[in-house]
Amino acid sequence: GGLVILSVMSLVGALMRALPEVLKLARRDGPAKMDEVVRTGILPPEKDYGQGSEGIDITLPAKLYRWSELETLLARHGTIVAASGAGLLRGAPPEEPELRAFLARTEVAIAAEPGAISAGEHIVAVLRKDG
Repeated sequence: GGLVILSVMSLVGALMRALPEVLKLARRDGPAKMDEVVRTGILPPEKDYGQGSEGIDITLPAKLYRWSELETLLARHGTIVAASGAGLLRGAPPEEPELRAFLARTEVAIAAEPGAISAGEHIVAVLRKDG
């Protein structure tokens, strides 16, 4: 009956955020390689396929998820209590505190919409373990 809170990287959100880099890799390595990444969500453990914080290159394999895929996986293990996208409204935050608060309220208001869950940089979900 306990709760599990998890966050995974979103395939859709990553593609939207990194489209210029995705096209650069497709030019360099061929569209078929990027087709495979889109199909599987698996980033190969190769240079330029994942960027960590501050531009540190990640050379470990990584799995990016679509919400439909994660929802199916989680449903086998319990009841999904909540899900949302995170990092939907990108860009430098405005200087004005009232506008920062507006953006925070807006992201919370739209984050659980079905179309928004996969669109964030991350997908956050809460699962209640049944039994």
